[in-house]
Amino acid sequence: MIRNKLALLIVLTFVMAALGFVVTKTAFHNSVNAATPPTSGAPAVQNVNLDQARNLAGFEIALPSRVPSGFLPPTTFAVSEMKTQSADKVVQHIWRSGNDDKAIFVFTQTPAKFEIGDGQPARVAGTTGQEHYVVPSNGAPSIMTLGWESSGMYFALSGRLSGSLDRDAMRDIAASVKFPAR
Repeated sequence: MIRNKLALLIVLTFVMAALGFVVTKTAFHNSVNAATPPTSGAPAVQNVNLDQARNLAGFEIALPSRVPSGFLPPTTFAVSEMKTQSADKVVQHIWRSGNDDKAIFVFTQTPAKFEIGDGQPARVAGTTGQEHYVVPSNGAPSIMTLGWESSGMYFALSGRLSGSLDRDAMRDIAASVKFPAR
């Protein structure tokens, strides 16, 4: 489990970097400069379209069917490997608001079991999951992360809350995640 938490910390560092934050062991802190994922031992990331992501990952990619108005669907998907014994793939995609440059969320999916760090038990997407919520002391937008398991896949939804992207919207996004019919 420790190895999976460490691998997830690397993945979440990438997620929070996209959100403009740096991940630490105990909390998320605002970063003046955009953080970059660690290079030493970090997984290689491939930015590809949805079909390429499916092929690289080796599993179907779930997508939210409900997002707040003004959010633009991702055009690229990041595929990387977790540093676990099974070298499970991780797929991430970033959704940005076209109306509010502060509102953004990152959706992560992998078959490898992980926890979201300091997450507290919570009801997420109709199942028992985890929630982590941070209010930065410097007035920056709050960060909310939800984690849950469904159909043998593990998900994390991390968002910088602003405008229409609030706590309820994050829960609605998580509840709307579906695997596309093929």
